[in-house]
Amino acid sequence: MDSLGIVINRKPEKRLVLGCNQNSILLASVLKYRGIPARVRFGHATYILPGFHLSHAICEVWNEDDKRWMLVDPSMDMVDFSHEKFDFSNDIWLKMLKGEIDPNLYGIPQKYTGLVSIVGKVCTDLASILGIEFPINQYAPILDEILLNNQLNSKHIETLTKISELMESIDADNLSILQDIYRNSPQIQLSKTFGVNIKTYENKNISVTKPVIEFVDIPEGKFIMGSPVIEHERKGDEIQHEVTLSGFKMSKYPITNEQYDLFCEATGRDKPRGREKGNFPVSQVTWYDADEFAKWMGGRLPTEAEWEYAARANTTTPFHTGECLTSEQANFNGKEPYKSCKKSEKRGKPMPVGCFSPNAFGLYEMHGNIWEWTNDWYGQYDVENTTDPKGPDNGETKVIRGGGWRNSASECRSAYRGEAFILLLKVPELASEL
Repeated sequence: MDSLGIVINRKPEKRLVLGCNQNSILLASVLKYRGIPARVRFGHATYILPGFHLSHAICEVWNEDDKRWMLVDPSMDMVDFSHEKFDFSNDIWLKMLKGEIDPNLYGIPQKYTGLVSIVGKVCTDLASILGIEFPINQYAPILDEILLNNQLNSKHIETLTKISELMESIDADNLSILQDIYRNSPQIQLSKTFGVNIKTYENKNISVTKPVIEFVDIPEGKFIMGSPVIEHERKGDEIQHEVTLSGFKMSKYPITNEQYDLFCEATGRDKPRGREKGNFPVSQVTWYDADEFAKWMGGRLPTEAEWEYAARANTTTPFHTGECLTSEQANFNGKEPYKSCKKSEKRGKPMPVGCFSPNAFGLYEMHGNIWEWTNDWYGQYDVENTTDPKGPDNGETKVIRGGGWRNSASECRSAYRGEAFILLLKVPELASEL
C-alpha cells in the first residue's frame, strides 16, 4: 500500500497484510473444512515476473472427478493451471545440483536469490506437506549458514537431496520417512524468526557503472595439454594430448573485490564475505555467480583447455616460471615447494592482484593466490575432439585451476586439475577469470 509500515497510528481497517502464503493457507483451510483435500506448497512461480522464478506459495487441491491434484493460486486467481508454470522446491534443488538451472533467477529480486531461496523453499515446502503451519517470518537454521558462508556442507547436501527425492512421490510411506527426517534434523526445522521489514519498491532509473577490466589477447595455437608421466606429483587425470585453440581474450588479472562489488550493487546480490577488499582477488564466489559476472561483462568463463593454454604461455614446464615456483614468483604455501626446489615464504593470506611478474602472455597470478573457476564440468579428457574442446555436458563438480595462497606448489602446476562443487562445498577461496 505504501512505505508507512505497520505502525500504531495506522487505522485498523488498513492493517490487514496478506501475502501468497496467507492466501494459500486461508484457501486450504476453507477447503479442508468443507471436506476437500488441499495443501499449501512452496516453490517458485514463472508467471509473475517475466524471465524470473519468484518465491511463491500456492495450493494443491484434490480433484475427485479426475483423481489428481490440481494447482490453484488464490493470489492470482488461477485454477488448475499447468505444472510447468510452478517450480516445486524439490525439483529445483535436484536440477540445481545437476547444473541445469541458474539459481540466481530464483527467489526475490534484490533481496534473497539463489541458494538461500531454493534451500528455504525446500524446508518450508517440507514443513507444509507435513502439516506444520508456521508464520512467514519463521525459517530454518540452515539458512544462517548459507547467508554467512554462501555454502553448505556435504551432510546438508545429502539431507536436502534425500528429502527432494522422497518428495517426488508424496505417498504414505514417503511421508513417514520425511516426518522422521524433519524430526531428527534440527537444521531444517522452522525454528528461527527474523524481523519483518515492510517496504515499498518503486521503479527507479539506476545508472549502472561496470568495472574497467584489462583484457589480454591470447593468440590461437596448439599446445600439449596435461603433464608428462615423468612430471613430479602428476595426477592420473592429466593425460597428455594435443589441443588446438582459436584466439580468445582473458582478463589480465584475477577479478578483484572492487570490480565484483559493482556487479553485486547492479544486480542486487549480497557482496561476498571475503577478507581484504579493494584490489584483492574476490573470494567465496560460487560458480553460478562467477558465470553471471562473466556474462554481465559480455564475456564467459574460460574452458579448461583455454585456461591451461593461457597459464602455460608456450611453456612445457610444470610452471610458466620453469621447474620451480618460489614465493617471489607467486603467492602459495612456500613451505611445501615442488620436488627438490628450495622452501620459501608462506604468507598465509591473499595478496593484491598484480604483485608478481606476469607470464609471457601478460597474465598475472596464473599460479597461486586464488583458485579460478573454469566453465567445464570435471571429467576425463576427450582426447578425440581436441579443437576448442569443452568438458562433459554434465557432472557433479566444476574444474578449478591455478591453486591458491594455502596450496602447495604441486597444486599450482599448470596441468593440475582441481574440482569444486558449484556451491562452494570444498574450496572456500575461489575467484574467476574472464
